[in-house]
Amino acid sequence: MDDIQPYEGFLHLNGWICSALWCGVKEIDIRFIYEDVSTLSTLLFSCQSLVTSKLNIRVRGNMKVPSNTCLPNLKTLHFSFSKFQDGYSVIMLISNCHVLENLEFTYCEFGNISKLNIHNLSLKRLVLDFGEMHVHSQIGFSVIEIDTPNLVYFKYVDDTMVEGYTISDMKYLERADIEITLLDRVDYEGATNLLKEICNVQSLCLVIEDFSKTLFPTPFDPVLAFHKLVEPEFRNQYNEDWQGTRICGVSTLHA
Repeated sequence: MDDIQPYEGFLHLNGWICSALWCGVKEIDIRFIYEDVSTLSTLLFSCQSLVTSKLNIRVRGNMKVPSNTCLPNLKTLHFSFSKFQDGYSVIMLISNCHVLENLEFTYCEFGNISKLNIHNLSLKRLVLDFGEMHVHSQIGFSVIEIDTPNLVYFKYVDDTMVEGYTISDMKYLERADIEITLLDRVDYEGATNLLKEICNVQSLCLVIEDFSKTLFPTPFDPVLAFHKLVEPEFRNQYNEDWQGTRICGVSTLHA
């Protein structure tokens, strides 16, 4: 469903969505620009037939996810520019989708939680893109916990590192795209902890916004070791004269 202009009305949009869901639609893709919309139909989170749900809700209203929701056939779930009043309900939704393989959060806000806990055993692709939201204290949490042991692809974008990361062993991880901004020692420590958790990745694209000449200004203890890495790509958005890195196994590479 392409962008709908304001004059067409929020009620019409909700009516179309409900009609499609009642007919047992398997895929829904909404891109909505109506600034006055506060929420969308909760049927989006209870339709048993859905296999793909992509919700690009470019509004500042609160998305309400019913508690104890289970979508047994959902394999792809994307949220963009969504504001969740109850962040915990979203976490439960993810855990209750037992065949979910593809999950994306882009510029989303989570209320009433101190940590974002993503637990799903079937998940293979995960994108967490918060951009500058954390800088402006809009993200809603300070800790990220990821328990997705079958993950194959991971993308993480954040202009400020959260306070802590706990990531399960991703033994099947093939590709990671990480884009972060390092402003102080706390950010360096957060970045170190994040990279330690994905050291078994085979292909890594690491984009840093940092004024230092090396990837990190001080040695790691213990040293980061990417023993399986065969496709490294490092870029510094602020410094084109990077001299190298302190990551074991790729320390001879130059950005």
